[in-house]
Amino acid sequence: MNNKIVHLVDIDICNAKRILRWEKLAPGPHAILLAFRLHESQFTDQTKEILENLEFLGEKFWNRVIVVFREGDCSINKYTGAQRSVLEWIHEKCGHKTYICGSEPETTERRELSERIQRMIRGNNSMHLVLPEISDGDSQSPSDIFRKLNVKDYLFTPEVILQEGQSKYRLQSSHAGWFHCEFTKLGFNMKGEGEVLYNTVLQDDDCPIPANHYQAGPLYDIRCVQGELSQLSLPHCETSIGELAI
Repeated sequence: MNNKIVHLVDIDICNAKRILRWEKLAPGPHAILLAFRLHESQFTDQTKEILENLEFLGEKFWNRVIVVFREGDCSINKYTGAQRSVLEWIHEKCGHKTYICGSEPETTERRELSERIQRMIRGNNSMHLVLPEISDGDSQSPSDIFRKLNVKDYLFTPEVILQEGQSKYRLQSSHAGWFHCEFTKLGFNMKGEGEVLYNTVLQDDDCPIPANHYQAGPLYDIRCVQGELSQLSLPHCETSIGELAI
């Protein structure tokens, strides 16, 4: 995307909760594309209900949404009655951030959509969507998990600061031990008092990904000026036991 490598996850929104529980995306997405193939039966009360169910992702969900219309005419004036009402609701919820595919050459469309995505990301100060903990009856909440950790393990909510025009997370440790970020699930092993600043960045062109490979998770810029950071724990390096082949 504009010479940058991005990590794309394709999800059936009707099963978003179930899929996200197993995907364990950390951190959450910087942008969400809701794609519609346009036909008259698409904009119904059921469509609205499905989209409303996505709001479990938090109040900032719609700030990161671009609605992409494919194979048709998305003009509101074309629709009447209940369908028009649903389409107007979609436009309003996403802040009228929409894009129509099929009217321009593919290369042009790809570039224009890429530019819109990056403009939206900048408008959100390059911050990703913080996904809620999704659990079922057999899952444990973060508080349950961290109660079982060593006494020197701490779950913290990072401070969000603006530095050099970019939003970053900040950990300020007052003692040694493991500190686990509630937002990104990153773990920092501190040797003592110190400050850690970290944020997600786009893939560097100077560090290409080999063919037939893809990133296991987001790329981070992590800085600790005092040098008290001794170890990192990365959630995307972990494998669920339930998914292992036996």
